[in-house]
Amino acid sequence: MFLRISSALVAILHVSACVGESSVTEGDKINCAIGAGAGYSDVCTLEPVSSEANENATFLLHSPDGSFRRVSFDREQKQWSSTDGADGIAVIEEQTSAESGDGHFILTIAGDRYIVPWTILADGE
Repeated sequence: MFLRISSALVAILHVSACVGESSVTEGDKINCAIGAGAGYSDVCTLEPVSSEANENATFLLHSPDGSFRRVSFDREQKQWSSTDGADGIAVIEEQTSAESGDGHFILTIAGDRYIVPWTILADGE
């Protein structure tokens, strides 16, 4: 009886450990505020997906709940767009200096806010 219970417990622990490993996303940690009235924390990631001739870059914005949004940044025009078409994207604050490599964009998509540092965007140039 004891052997059956301990074997079952070991199996459950093994499965739960495997599930926990799959929630890690690639990309750079960024500050975000998910949901209305939420404060900023560094629980989101910005994962580069593609870059076209150093002009356009596509990223996945990952939220801590596992959801993500696909966005595109035009480096020449310094403009953001939502590439999945579901929700519009707006820049609510822009402090950029491509020459010095500092600054950031604050993006809002359906009430969620993301702070994207210019240094992450400039990495693809």
